[in-house]
Amino acid sequence: MSFHGKNLFVVALLMSVGCLSCNREKPREAASSCNLLVQGASIQFNGHVLPLPGELIEWEKVFGKHTRKFSSSADAYIWDEKGIYVLAQLSSPTLDSFTVMLNSRSNTDPLREAPEYWPRTTFKGRLCVDGSVITPDSRVADVNRTKQGQPFSRGYLDSIYSYDLDAPPLDVYVRIDLTDAGTPESFTMDFSDLKSERTNE
Repeated sequence: MSFHGKNLFVVALLMSVGCLSCNREKPREAASSCNLLVQGASIQFNGHVLPLPGELIEWEKVFGKHTRKFSSSADAYIWDEKGIYVLAQLSSPTLDSFTVMLNSRSNTDPLREAPEYWPRTTFKGRLCVDGSVITPDSRVADVNRTKQGQPFSRGYLDSIYSYDLDAPPLDVYVRIDLTDAGTPESFTMDFSDLKSERTNE
């Protein structure tokens, strides 16, 4: 190999090493720009861990006092200004499900009334799930293209895309509900064991 050829080889090698380090930095940069970061079965809000299942008091340390509570078949604790609500079994302090509202029903289908436990505003931060950003305008195919781990698959309705995540001893159910326009209405993670119920739906 000529001297000139060796120099080109060294330059190419250095550039490839540099690109590898760039690629390592990109996930860190993306993670740091996410307000709500979901990685597998773990959840963080602005760098603070949100345990699920977890105690309401732990979530209020991060989000502040919930805006209101609505009880029906479960207790819903709502943070209206954040566009988030969590669920617990009736009279239980342990939260086992949370939902992020990305599109309000009035914006996508004014003829369908939103449930009373839905937050009065949508989530305004940046939601990242396993390396993929989910926005109010996302499409499931685009989310799956950049998502690590399990992809979202069509559920029992064409407006629901989900997957089960084995996180022993828990069965985690991860779900996107779509608007009539095919964009995300909400993102949900459920840490209660509802596998048998979902099979029967």
